[in-house]
Amino acid sequence: MSSEYVCLSTLRGISARAAAILDRYSQEQAIWVPVAAFKQFTHTLHWGNFADLNLHLLDGLDPDDCSDLNGELCAYNEYLHRQRERSTSFSIQATIRRTS
Repeated sequence: MSSEYVCLSTLRGISARAAAILDRYSQEQAIWVPVAAFKQFTHTLHWGNFADLNLHLLDGLDPDDCSDLNGELCAYNEYLHRQRERSTSFSIQATIRRTS
């Protein structure tokens, strides 16, 4: 079993609000999670549905911070889905124009 861990502070990059939430935690209070679980979490965040996220990774946060960070994660997930939909739509329209 791997003993590698990653700090949740790496989620700071999703938004200024997420950074503000995570910056409240000192180095001693930092939440560390197994790398494998974090990789799955970020993969689902970027490519999957928000409802499928393992939010237990955030259990070490204050309940209000956890709730606020959940909102930021949900917004980020929705943003990525919209971007992919736009990109797909653009690609389809470009293909139609080329074949017309």
